[in-house]
Amino acid sequence: MTNNYYNDTLVVELVDKDFSGNKIINKNILGNYGLLKCYAPWCPHCKNLINILMFLANGLKKNNFKITSVNSENSTICDKLGIKGFPTLFLINLDGTLKKFNGDRSIENILAEICKHTNSKTCCRKEKDELICELKNQ
Repeated sequence: MTNNYYNDTLVVELVDKDFSGNKIINKNILGNYGLLKCYAPWCPHCKNLINILMFLANGLKKNNFKITSVNSENSTICDKLGIKGFPTLFLINLDGTLKKFNGDRSIENILAEICKHTNSKTCCRKEKDELICELKNQ
């Protein structure tokens, strides 16, 4: 088994048993919105997202937003999801269903997509080394 990027962090590493088809069934994830990153340990683009995902996992934990990942070398789920390249991101719905993330992978864009996806009244942005969450302008 290959080492995972996210050992001892708040990013939840998922494996095949956490899925039923293309739906997450892990009880710690269900009922929460989240973000899933499917990655390959050798991929330089995947490595570029490590710190972003750990920052988001730490900053969004108070909002019960889950940051998850799947190491393609430890799981067959990436094949089942039809992933053609790494990293591939998905937004997670409350029921565990996945919606492919198609935007750029900057932290600013990821936060904007999370805000849209969750229909949240509170949206977050990165300022220096902090995540600032505020009510949206109505």
